[in-house]
Amino acid sequence: MLDRFINYSASQLHLYYNHKVIRTFFAGLATSKIIILEGISGTGKTSLPYAMGRFFKNPAAICSVQPSWRDRAEMIGYLNEFTKKFNESVFLEELYKIAKQKDPHILVLDEMNLARIEYYFADFLSIMEM
Repeated sequence: MLDRFINYSASQLHLYYNHKVIRTFFAGLATSKIIILEGISGTGKTSLPYAMGRFFKNPAAICSVQPSWRDRAEMIGYLNEFTKKFNESVFLEELYKIAKQKDPHILVLDEMNLARIEYYFADFLSIMEM
């Protein structure tokens, strides 16, 4: 499967990965529901899950974290007091889609380090641990 993914990403997406990186990513997928990729800019942290989603014919959803995120409302949405309507975030919309699927799905919070993670992600982690 490693060779198939590496060949697919190179030939179809023009993305090039070595066996060690892909083997480690697959191992991470097998051990946890949350994987955090870290590294310097331009090393493929976003393109790897994107390519993996395309490879498995289940495209990854990429949600950009903004530096202004200060609480969970930024991640899931908020209630508009004037319209009395809940405005969902892209992240929450993707979670709804994922919940309806039986296949594995990749959801990327891109550039998580731009905002303080403990402000917007703490409640979500607590729920996942239950």
